[in-house]
Amino acid sequence: MTVRVTTLKGGEAGRYYTEQLPSYYLDAGEPPGRWYGRGATLLGLEGHLDHDAFLAVMAGEHPTTGGPLGRRYGDGSVRGFDATFSAPKSVSVLFAIGAEETRRQVTAAHDAAVDAVLAWVESQAHTRMRRKGHVVCVDAEGIVVGVFRQHTSRKLDPQLHTHAVITNRVKAPDGRWLALDARTLKMDQRTLSGLYHAGLRAELTRRLGVRWHQPVNGISEMVGVDPEVLAEFSQRSREVDKRVDEKLDRFRTDLDREPTPRERWRLEREAVLDSRPTKTHGHGAGEMHAGWRCRLRGLDFEPNDIAARMVGRVRRATGIDQQTMAHMIDGALEALTERQSTWRPAELVRELAAQVPTNVTVEPDRLSSFLQDLADHVAADRCVDLSPPILSGALLRRDGRPISEAAVDRALTTASILGEEERIVEWAG
Repeated sequence: MTVRVTTLKGGEAGRYYTEQLPSYYLDAGEPPGRWYGRGATLLGLEGHLDHDAFLAVMAGEHPTTGGPLGRRYGDGSVRGFDATFSAPKSVSVLFAIGAEETRRQVTAAHDAAVDAVLAWVESQAHTRMRRKGHVVCVDAEGIVVGVFRQHTSRKLDPQLHTHAVITNRVKAPDGRWLALDARTLKMDQRTLSGLYHAGLRAELTRRLGVRWHQPVNGISEMVGVDPEVLAEFSQRSREVDKRVDEKLDRFRTDLDREPTPRERWRLEREAVLDSRPTKTHGHGAGEMHAGWRCRLRGLDFEPNDIAARMVGRVRRATGIDQQTMAHMIDGALEALTERQSTWRPAELVRELAAQVPTNVTVEPDRLSSFLQDLADHVAADRCVDLSPPILSGALLRRDGRPISEAAVDRALTTASILGEEERIVEWAG
C-alpha cells in the first residue's frame, strides 16, 4: 500500500505544509501547492494555493471573511487528513534521469492519477449531523483539499509523491460546515492505493508507452530498470526496513509471539517516524537531477540508456473489452472470497482495480469512474446485499442507502457463501 492517510490534529497542523515543503525541492516556476475539490470552489479557492487561505481553512475559518466554518476547533481537534500518494520507485527513477519532456509527462501522469482518486474520495464524502434527535450520515457537498507534490525523499533520493491534505470541513445539505465523516477515508486506504496505481500505470502507458512487471499487492515497477538502480535510490526504504526488523525482533523477544497484523502495522508506522531524518533544504532541481545521473554513472549505468529502455514499448491504445471485464470481475470476487465472507462496496472497488491489466491506456478519471460503475454492477448482479431493508419513505444518500445507516455499514457477500454457511449450520445441528 503506497497511499497512507494520517490524521492531522492541533493548531499547527497546517504549518508543516506551508513552511517545510516548499523549500524541499526548488524548481523555478512551480507553485508550492494547488487547490482541489468542489468544497474549495464553494469557498472561492481555485488554482494555485495561497498559504494564508490554506492555514485559515485548516483553522476552521473562512479564507475570505475570517468567520468560523462551523463549530470552532479545540486545541486537540482533528484539522484534516493527509493522504500521501507515493509513486513506485521506477517511476521516480524515470523522473530523475529522463529528459525535461519525459519528466513533465511523468509528473502530469502522477497528478492525473492523484486527482482521479480524490474525485473518488469526493464522491464518497459524508458528514454526520442530527436530524429529529438522531445522528444521520448524509452526503457532503464536496471536499476542500490542498495538494502538495514533492519529488524527493528525506535522504534526497528521487521519490515522486503528493500530500493531499483533506481539510476536516465539508458543507452539509442544510448549508452548515461540519466535520468530514472520515471512516471511509481511514478504512479504505488500500482502495485509494489500488485506484492510484491502476490509474498511474494506465496514464504512463498512454503517455510514454511504458510496460510494467506483474503487480505484487497491486503495485508494479516499470520494465527496463535494473534492480541495482532501484536499490541505489532506496536509501530511505532500507533505513525503515532495518528499523522494522529491529522492532519485530524486540517484540518477539519481549512477548514471545508474533505480532498481529494491526500490531505489525503500528510497528511499521513507528519505524517510519523513528528513522525520519531532518529535512535538507535549498537544493535546486537542476543540481539534484545532475547528481542523480552522476550516481548512476558511478555504478556503470548510462542514464540515457535506462530511460530509452523504459519508454516507447507500447505503441497502441488498449481499453477494457467485455472479455477483460469478465476476467476482472471473476478475479476480484475470487480474491475477496478467499479472504473473507463479507465485504464492503469499497473493498470490491479495490479488488477490481487490482485486476486492471497493466497495458490499459484509459485516462485515470475515466478508469476510476468505470471501476466504481463496475463495482455497482457486480454488487447488484453477482452479490447478495446483507444490509437491512430500506423502509418506505426513508431519505437516501447518493449510494442509495438510508441516511440512518453509516456509509461503512453496508455488507455484501455471494449466494455460494450463504449456501455454504447454511450447510454448516445444518451439519452442526
